[in-house]
Amino acid sequence: MSRLLVVHQPRSPSVERLRSRVIAGARLVDDVEIESLAAPDAGIEDVEGADGLVLLVTANFGALSGLVKDLFERIYPWFEELPDRRPGLPYALVAKGTTDASGAVRDVERITTGLRWNEVLAPLVIEGEVTPTDLDAARELGATLAAGLDAGLW
Repeated sequence: MSRLLVVHQPRSPSVERLRSRVIAGARLVDDVEIESLAAPDAGIEDVEGADGLVLLVTANFGALSGLVKDLFERIYPWFEELPDRRPGLPYALVAKGTTDASGAVRDVERITTGLRWNEVLAPLVIEGEVTPTDLDAARELGATLAAGLDAGLW
């Protein structure tokens, strides 16, 4: 059974709505275990134990939110000490911004490139109010990532 880790920016009602839809989509795949953690609660053991990862982040002041960046800063020493741990970890990104989420997307892509993770789906970028179409896209992202894990595609 594959394990999908969903890490999210806490304290954001928009991200919470998107997170619940990502999880609903992933639950459509029977043989994938799903764990969801707020970024401050996730750690090295959680990332290392995951077969795939969904990051739900916010863009704050034009960049990646501090709480998610903190997660990366806490796991980076683990990577620096053992750089061959979890190369190719498949992940997908959901980025939410009020007007422009491109800075958060750029930050995550730079960090995950350094970690040698594998972005297996195009980022879902939402700017402004979350719409029903955005929620459907989040559900599809969760289902697609989970199905890919289950099928051994990544």
